[in-house]
Amino acid sequence: MAIKVSSQDRTFDEIDKIAESNAKKLLSDKKTEQVLIYSTGCIGCDIIANCTCEFGDKETYLIWTESEKTFIQSIDCCYISLKKEVNLDEVLNFLNLNSKNIFDSKFQSDYMTVHHSFDKISLITNKRTKTVELFNYYFDSENKYSGENNKQKALRFKNLLIKRIKQIKKDNKTD
Repeated sequence: MAIKVSSQDRTFDEIDKIAESNAKKLLSDKKTEQVLIYSTGCIGCDIIANCTCEFGDKETYLIWTESEKTFIQSIDCCYISLKKEVNLDEVLNFLNLNSKNIFDSKFQSDYMTVHHSFDKISLITNKRTKTVELFNYYFDSENKYSGENNKQKALRFKNLLIKRIKQIKKDNKTD
């Protein structure tokens, strides 16, 4: 279930502010020790959807553990979902075992495109925020660094996260 808010008026920055505010509230209320924020979207791409932001599309997911249960909440250009209990044990275990390598991942490119998709992964605690960004052109075969970029732990983590989020979305359509 989602709550519709100011359809198509939200910018990418506003989505980030809402996600960060919600994460900080969870941390300050001592409901969790860390919040994972995953954002994915596209800048300047042709979008076939009922809901888009001003310059493209963006979905953001907050993931946290509270009282030994894992929750997810999504925020996009038009909607903010209610929190939903989910099983993300595989994702969180991978994160806990590989956090340093995920956030130390370094990507290079010898070019950039105007229209591109992006992913951003942030881990927020009361002490600090760690972030890694991935752009689709990092992995384009025309990028001479694509081979090395494809070996980074952040890419593996992103792919695992996307796989589980897609499954959660699929499961919710049948609820």
